[in-house]
Amino acid sequence: MTSRILVALLASTIGLCASRVVGQTDFGPEIEILSQGSVNGVSAGDLDGAPGADVFAGAESPSTLYVAFQGAGGTWSDTELTPGSRSRAVELGDLDGDGDLDLVYSDFGGSLFWRSNDLDVSGTFLPRQELGMVGGAQGVFIVDLDGDGNGEGDLDVLLAGRIDDAYYWFENVGGDGSSWTQHLIQNGINAAQAIWGGDIDGDGLVDVVGGSASGSGKLAWYENRMDDAGPAWIEHDIALGSLNAVSGADLDKDGDLDILVQDSGLTEIRWWENRLGDDPAWVVHTIAMVSSAGRGLDAVDLDFDGDLDVVGSRDGEWYENVDGDALSWTAWPLSPGTAGDLADTDAEDVDGDGDVDIVAARVDLDKVSWWPNLSCSPGDPDDDDDGVFDGCDICEGFDDNEDEDGDGVPDGCDSCPIGDNNIDTDGDGVPDACDGLRVVNVAMDEGDTGTTPLTFRIILGGDTGPFTVGYTVTEGTATTPEDYHDTSGTIAFAGDDGEEHVFTVLGFGDTMVEDDETFTVDLTLESGSVDLVDPVGVGTLGNDDVATLGLDDVSHAEGDSGTHRFTFTLTLDKDVDDGFEVDYATQAITATQGSDYVGHAGSVFFAGDAFERHAVTVLVKGDTVAEDDEVFHLEVSSDHPGVVSDENGVGTILDDDTVYLLVDSPSVVEGNAGTVDLVFTLELTHDTEPFDVDYETIANSADGEDYEEIIDTVSFAGTAGETHTVAISVTGDLVVEGDETFSLHLSPTDPEIVASDATGTILDDDSAAVGIDDVTMVEGDTGTTDFVFTISLTAPVEDAFDVGFQTIDQSATAGSDYTATSGSVSLGGGSSSQTVTVVVHGDGFGESDEHFVVEVFATLPQGVTFTDELGYGHVLDDDVVLDLTVEGLGHVGSSPPGIDCGNGALDCDQLYPIDTVVGLTATPEPDWTFAGFRGDTDCDDGSVTMTGATACIATFVLDQGVIDVGFEGYGLGLVMSEPSGIACDRDGDPSDCTAVYDTGTEVSLSVTVTDPESTFVAWTGDADCLDGLVVLGTSGETVHCVAIINATPLFADGFESGDVTSWTSAVP
Repeated sequence: MTSRILVALLASTIGLCASRVVGQTDFGPEIEILSQGSVNGVSAGDLDGAPGADVFAGAESPSTLYVAFQGAGGTWSDTELTPGSRSRAVELGDLDGDGDLDLVYSDFGGSLFWRSNDLDVSGTFLPRQELGMVGGAQGVFIVDLDGDGNGEGDLDVLLAGRIDDAYYWFENVGGDGSSWTQHLIQNGINAAQAIWGGDIDGDGLVDVVGGSASGSGKLAWYENRMDDAGPAWIEHDIALGSLNAVSGADLDKDGDLDILVQDSGLTEIRWWENRLGDDPAWVVHTIAMVSSAGRGLDAVDLDFDGDLDVVGSRDGEWYENVDGDALSWTAWPLSPGTAGDLADTDAEDVDGDGDVDIVAARVDLDKVSWWPNLSCSPGDPDDDDDGVFDGCDICEGFDDNEDEDGDGVPDGCDSCPIGDNNIDTDGDGVPDACDGLRVVNVAMDEGDTGTTPLTFRIILGGDTGPFTVGYTVTEGTATTPEDYHDTSGTIAFAGDDGEEHVFTVLGFGDTMVEDDETFTVDLTLESGSVDLVDPVGVGTLGNDDVATLGLDDVSHAEGDSGTHRFTFTLTLDKDVDDGFEVDYATQAITATQGSDYVGHAGSVFFAGDAFERHAVTVLVKGDTVAEDDEVFHLEVSSDHPGVVSDENGVGTILDDDTVYLLVDSPSVVEGNAGTVDLVFTLELTHDTEPFDVDYETIANSADGEDYEEIIDTVSFAGTAGETHTVAISVTGDLVVEGDETFSLHLSPTDPEIVASDATGTILDDDSAAVGIDDVTMVEGDTGTTDFVFTISLTAPVEDAFDVGFQTIDQSATAGSDYTATSGSVSLGGGSSSQTVTVVVHGDGFGESDEHFVVEVFATLPQGVTFTDELGYGHVLDDDVVLDLTVEGLGHVGSSPPGIDCGNGALDCDQLYPIDTVVGLTATPEPDWTFAGFRGDTDCDDGSVTMTGATACIATFVLDQGVIDVGFEGYGLGLVMSEPSGIACDRDGDPSDCTAVYDTGTEVSLSVTVTDPESTFVAWTGDADCLDGLVVLGTSGETVHCVAIINATPLFADGFESGDVTSWTSAVP
């Protein structure tokens, strides 16, 4: 919550009225911040230091955390934090005390975490740190519970543990978030849900309020007794209930904190009136009925009418405290038509216009939104010029930012300027500090002459009966009659609240320089009864006279040896009432104490007479060192507040000695790669004081690409003949360029040293060559073809130069074969190549390849030569012949047309452009069949790509086949065919063993054995022979059939026998 909101709360507590009251139209339309699923916790505040508030949000399912940053024009950008968390509550607070808001969140899985805000350093949030482990970590509240922060940022954390059934607090041990100690407040709480901290009993200690969410839950407060020897916490039950949220605020403006709750069992937002000390101690009031209880609950003055309103409804409403006593409430929608399920809300000045806006997690629409409060806006006036728009002024007509007594009430609206306006124990409307009679201090400058009236106000706070008070004046440092006129008297009061009377003490003016002087006025009660809450007033006669202590400056030449006196004179310009001391001391500026002058310190006493003078002498040492003029100061100060010193006395030691700094002008060959140092040598000619030489490189013809540009310093001890070197890194390259130079500029810090600039030379050692490439292309049948030649450099050349070119006929002729071309191109200066285009004419003639040349010529810069002065243009003829031969009877045509060959057609060759694809089509004569193409490689499939001269043969064959018969075995037999044609006799002569048949003829083969000792076994040969029935299916097919005929062997015994196991020898 921002300071403006705190001021608004304090103002409403004491009943201040703002400059205007607004009603149910306070809020503008809903504005989306981020769109993410199941966000159920939000907290708003300034995370990044940019204008406007940012938003921290947590979702339980899925377990995710988001931060949404507000950008210019009210735009939003969100980022997801990892790891996520099953967060039930998210809060913002400065746990590490570094001035920015950190992220605090509970994880229902069992932990309490925080992440340090490091956006101003690393641009992110630091990794999460665990404060402690708590079962079912639920509600979170941040507060300085133990009071060790003293309001300066040492924040602790309260936590409800739903599964642990307990309330805890986590002590921020070191105040920087680095060490935490977990403490139990109370256990045995059935489903501890919500927690809040505030001073319930008014004893100055932060107590704790807790609410549990079960059917047997309760609302209780826990008295902080950590300062006592007994138990640290005492439990006080308030009521039973199932509570989703608790909070605290002084809703009825009676000076104590009341308790707000969201009761999920009764579906009500209620507040419990704090009546501690009475019976009953707590009285409940209903604010509104709701559809269900949410987790957010804030009390804040939304409509600037001086009382606290309430935000936290899941139904999208806020509740106006109608009469300021919290007994009558009106529900207003955040904006017309707003409804839905707002799981959590937060009240914060989102847009920075001074009023309180509303941020909410809408679980019904899976998004986080905010509603702008229209009470005040940057377009409103600011009549009192305090930076707060009139519609949001806490103290109209005065500066809302001034609060000298620190009570949270702007001084302009302080009814009691001497104490806390918020404490009124007797309830009479007058703060306790002013509840009685008091006298107000007076301070005035005395003036130079005459009298100055010091008018004291005696003010009554609260109603009393009539009384009389006396006043007297008592000397202090001011005395009478020298400084003031003694006065006394009595004043009668009627006893009315706010009654005021005055009396005056006359002070006497003078021109004497003196301290401020004081006296006191004392009130005494003469009659009646009244509390003298502040009966002593202080009158201060402010000294408005000033004496000036003048101090002159001194300058002399130092000399070559010995010491010289520098004498400074101090002069007082007017009288001072008492004598005083003036302290003095030398202070080194550019001169050095010890070597240049003798340090001197001391004091002189002034009696206080006008034009009084005193001298202070400082000894300066001479030398023969060439150096700058040097300075020291004589600083003076007085212990008298009315005496001011002139500026310091300046002692200037003038040098009377000269020195030269010599430097050479070196050169170096740059090389082709890497770096090489170019070294300058600096030499000092005479002794001098130590000094520095600032040096820097300055480009001439060389620039930063040729050497390392550098600005640096070299220190000299100041000895004659002393040398130092400065090495400049020179970059090697392959760029052809002339020798180049840069300067080394020297700037001694001692202006008396004479130095001049030096020149460094980078010697070039690079070369390059110009050449033109050759081009080979086909000419084409028609139109033109661009022959693009490239003229290039072998290495970079720094400066541009021109190269001329022209075409020259060779076998190709300008005009018919190509178009003559000439001109020039520019190379170097960043250009490594250029192109020249020659237009070649296409034709349909078959001819030899031709060529022409492009000649290049130039006056080349130094380091550049020609590597190839002629570029050849080879013009390839792209018309090639296709030659076709026909075997057999048939015809061949082509696409594209050109081939018409066979059956009397004689166009059997044709020229085609190179790369043309020619499709050949073969048509056989009757009784003939096309057998295929052969010839050159690309002929086989009848699709010929003309990459060169090609010869193809088309083969046609008669539509017939051949049957060929043979024998196997030793038997004898005759093979006959049907139809006739085959009459193959193994032992016959002649024997017709081969016959021709039309394709498709079915031929039956039969075998007749012609020898009684022979036997036909089977057919073998081609697959179609095995059954002796052959069908000729393909033109030109030849089928080979073999008849297997075996002969029976005849043995020696004259019998056929297959027995060969025994044999008998016989002699014939």
